[in-house]
This record gives sequence, C-alpha cells and structure tokens, in this order.
Amino acid sequence: VKKMEEEIRLEWRERAEKQAKAEFIVAKIAETEKIEPTIEDLEKEAKHILSHHKDADPMRVRLFVYQSLRNQKTLEFLETQ
Repeated sequence: VKKMEEEIRLEWRERAEKQAKAEFIVAKIAETEKIEPTIEDLEKEAKHILSHHKDADPMRVRLFVYQSLRNQKTLEFLETQ
C-alpha cells in the first residue's frame, strides 16, 4: 500500500475514535431510554452461539449478546423517532 506505519496508525485511530464515540452515544441513549433486551432473547441467542462455539466463555458470550441486542433495539428505537 506504500504507506508508512504511522500513516496507517493515524487512519485506524481516527476510525476507532469515531466508532468508540458512536458506541458511547448508543449506550447512553439505551441507558436514558431504559432499553434492554428481554431475558428470553438474551438466553436464546447466547445458547445459539454457545452451541456453535463450545470453548467460548459463557459470561463473555452473554455480555456480547446483551450489548448487541441492546444496540439493535436502540437503533430500532431511533429509527421510529
């Protein structure tokens, strides 16, 4: 790509900062609006992932699923506004 390592780091840093800000904003909206996934959806999705990834840490999977479902529900909420 003929780019110096520092150029690549700068590009990735900018992208990472934008993504982190977006994630923070979505999380804050979810908190303010009290948006939470249902226990049933959380368990169903976690069980599905764990059935395909037997060595995965169940707590990390549940955390990942929780965040993903909450983000999804928050974006759906924002689309209706």
